[in-house]
Amino acid sequence: MATYSRIFDDAKKFEKKVGLELRIFNYLYELVETEYERQTKLKKAKKKKNVANAGGRKYNLALKNRLLMLLLRYETSVTYNKLASQFGLNQSNAYRNIKGLEPILKKCVNSTLQKSPNRRIKTIKKYLVKNLPATSSVIKDK
Repeated sequence: MATYSRIFDDAKKFEKKVGLELRIFNYLYELVETEYERQTKLKKAKKKKNVANAGGRKYNLALKNRLLMLLLRYETSVTYNKLASQFGLNQSNAYRNIKGLEPILKKCVNSTLQKSPNRRIKTIKKYLVKNLPATSSVIKDK
């Protein structure tokens, strides 16, 4: 099973698999985690107002592994079935995990990189499009 904890120990191995430097992935994770927590709080506030709309299944994977799965999908363009087997999920769960994170990633990609690996690349969006070309079809300008 492919998880963050299995491949993060070696930065070169991580970069080969995911297509991003480990420190950029960690920075991106921090941004996604902050936005995810903000959206979760908003959903909980709405549920308190509307008791009938309380529910929904929990995700099987931690947020870091879900982000890793999303970036692996962009890097390899692998099918959801193959991705699901790599992460020990059902195909529909892999799809749900990825589709749930895409809007959050879109909100985070315009953030400025604090320590850019390349001085010409100033935003995460440009970095992702350069290193993971498949992201350009998902992450569009507003």
